[in-house]
Amino acid sequence: MSTKKEKKPADKRLTDKNLDTQLGNRLTVMRLEKGYSQRKLAQLAGLTNTAISSIENGKNSPSINTLQRILTVLGSDLASFFATYQEQQQHNIRIVVKPEELINIGNGGAVLNLVHNGNPSRQLAMLIETYPPHSQTEEKISHEGEEVGTVISGAVTIILDEKSYELRAGDSYVFDTSVPHTFINTSNEEAHIVSAHSPATY
Repeated sequence: MSTKKEKKPADKRLTDKNLDTQLGNRLTVMRLEKGYSQRKLAQLAGLTNTAISSIENGKNSPSINTLQRILTVLGSDLASFFATYQEQQQHNIRIVVKPEELINIGNGGAVLNLVHNGNPSRQLAMLIETYPPHSQTEEKISHEGEEVGTVISGAVTIILDEKSYELRAGDSYVFDTSVPHTFINTSNEEAHIVSAHSPATY
């Protein structure tokens, strides 16, 4: 008589890829809380900008030595980082994000407020953007994913792969964020955009 094999319970452990992704997301949050760009963190930690980007995006797993160098710059250490990791995952995820909890990741005069609820595994990033007159993002940005946004007020110019696109209030845009891009407000009035991109790279 054949015996029915018991079905093994699903393995609840995270895969290495998931661990890399969550570690990268956590480091991104810590970097943004410090107000550092990826380039600034790379300079302070003695690493390349590409290395920081790959770690934060979960593409590469950092060595202990590399992680220690990053954490030192961010004001932490290995023991504290891993001791609080699980607790932060469970208790720091918020449903409502208050205005004072937004994280400004802007540069070049632009205010780019990141809506971040503390979830290291989130798949979507949302920005509430303000462009004072004659301001812009500091440099051409490129990262994996797709971005969509709507101009709420004012007017902005998007430079996308050397082409210019003029947008006014009510206009929306969608583009591949791996293409280098810059946002510019050339007018004398403040401009506002609400945007989102996936996957969440910051």
